[in-house]
Amino acid sequence: MNITHHAGARCQQRGIPPFILACLDDFGEEVYDQHGAIIRYFTRDSRKKMKHEFGKDLFSKLESYFNIYKVVNHDDDLITAGHRNKRINRK
Repeated sequence: MNITHHAGARCQQRGIPPFILACLDDFGEEVYDQHGAIIRYFTRDSRKKMKHEFGKDLFSKLESYFNIYKVVNHDDDLITAGHRNKRINRK
């Protein structure tokens, strides 16, 4: 995964560690944003999978990062990442 200059700056400003971005790739759900990009985020099912995979101790430490999303293009280049304040529209 390539990270754009903008995405690197935003991840640093918003306190998003690279481990969480990797977890989004492995466990997150994705939806197309109708502008040519893909949004990846954690759902209830992906959280259950993470809890089963990592165990309760590590899972409880990661709970503060479950509202994070990332936007990637079709070449899997990270465009930006942030914290969700609203629902992601999956229409």
